[in-house]
Amino acid sequence: MTAVDPHALIAALKAAGWVQVGENAGKYVRLRTMTAGSRSYIVPLDRDADDYQDLMDDVRGDLHWMAYMGARASRVLAEVGANVPGAKS
Repeated sequence: MTAVDPHALIAALKAAGWVQVGENAGKYVRLRTMTAGSRSYIVPLDRDADDYQDLMDDVRGDLHWMAYMGARASRVLAEVGANVPGAKS
């Protein structure tokens, strides 16, 4: 798996509408979407921490899952003739 710069990941998440809800300076940043019931994610900053890779894998895995499910949901909406959010009409 390609290494991800945690600061670039945080910037990309914020640009996509995620909100920082906590941090431990130099160790991690906690972010979440503002969707009801959404969980928060810890993006680790300290690459030498024992749990760095586990935490980064959790975030990346969930982002992959969200992208996969989002694409599937968009296909279902298109198939039934519903408007797909963000799609050009």
